[in-house]
Amino acid sequence: MSAMEGEMIVAGAGALAARPGEVDVQVSTAKRYPRDPVRALARAKECATLTPEIARSCWYVRPVGDGKTVEGPSVRLAEILCSTWGNLRVSSEIVEVTADRVVAVGRAWDLESNAAVSSEVSKSLLTSAKRGAARRVSDAQVEVIAGAAQSIALRNAIRRIVGDAIVSEVLTAARRAALGETGQATGEGSLAQSRDKVLARLQAAYGVSPERAAAAVGRRPDTLARADLERLIGLGTSVQEGETTVDVAFPALEEGPEVEVDLDAARGEET
Repeated sequence: MSAMEGEMIVAGAGALAARPGEVDVQVSTAKRYPRDPVRALARAKECATLTPEIARSCWYVRPVGDGKTVEGPSVRLAEILCSTWGNLRVSSEIVEVTADRVVAVGRAWDLESNAAVSSEVSKSLLTSAKRGAARRVSDAQVEVIAGAAQSIALRNAIRRIVGDAIVSEVLTAARRAALGETGQATGEGSLAQSRDKVLARLQAAYGVSPERAAAAVGRRPDTLARADLERLIGLGTSVQEGETTVDVAFPALEEGPEVEVDLDAARGEET
């Protein structure tokens, strides 16, 4: 099987350690039909902004404690980049499962430049200790967590091999298109309509009330700005991809008067 122009090869364990003859053919074919970076970037942006749903799936926001978050390109965006960048060979596999953790490794190899990277992701298999002693999750949950670990490891490898400069360009286009600002993903309408749609999707998908969702970014539903909606979309993606849980992303509301927190200053410290 040869790697034609723009082809993405996805396989499981040992995929990058293919037969020498097969690798030679793939490398020579990649060099014979090199990618056009300008065209590849344009295709990635086109795919990422094709619909509002696709655009909204392109980034995640994950709470890390003390009111802080990390964010970045999602698994879906990595898949788009991999298929449009072309001449890449990628794989992911589970390398270790213990009583309390699962470890996955993602690998990406640029057949043109011969650059290769790997990324390791470790995820806990224990339940939260807040409700008593921590225990191992069920076998079904182990499979789900292992799958999420593989996807995240592969995402990280693809991001590193394609490069943050390219990733950032596509991610910016997706963010704008997600709320109908530009690109092909249009029709989201006014800010008020965007608020209603984002909050309704979170409630339908995760059972999170509008008040609870807004509180996750320190707001009330009627005061959500576009930046807040981007954060809420990213939190939803983070839950969907197994980066975090619903309860962590959208903490339950505490009883008592609600206090709106101004996070504008805090946003200036985000990376």
